[in-house]
Amino acid sequence: MTLEKTAVNLLSFWNCHSSSRCTSSFGIAFDIDGVILRGQNPIGNSPAALKRLYHDYSWNLKIPFLFLTNGGGTPESRRAFEMSQLLGVKILPSQVVQGHSSFRSLLNRFENDFIVATGKGEPELVMSEYGFRKVVASYFNMMLSYFSIQCSLDFFISAQLNWSII
Repeated sequence: MTLEKTAVNLLSFWNCHSSSRCTSSFGIAFDIDGVILRGQNPIGNSPAALKRLYHDYSWNLKIPFLFLTNGGGTPESRRAFEMSQLLGVKILPSQVVQGHSSFRSLLNRFENDFIVATGKGEPELVMSEYGFRKVVASYFNMMLSYFSIQCSLDFFISAQLNWSII
């Protein structure tokens, strides 16, 4: 599932289910980096603008919205908490769609397969929080490149690990 499809599905869900007072016929998807935040700093009046999307600070959505980013490496729950603190609004983990969020839809197929998580941040933690059971980070690859060692992965395969490309 693509990032765009995930966002459309979530906005459709919130439009009907986020609160009995949510009557909006549309939703908003905000990019995070460079639009809402620059690093750890809110851009312009983004906190005030986001507050207007709620009913009188009750944290019930008037207009459903979510945040999109190509970035990641952090669980959605942590990113939502951090953004809530920075922006002064209640943000749910389900309102944060990151580059790796669509991997959650692969859980049923690969839950018990061996997963090598790569990328910046904490990809192993992210995949584990999605429910994948056999996750390791690619620190092995970083170590190999650091020492300039050429090596095959035969010893992993000989350990009878099932590799899946997702």
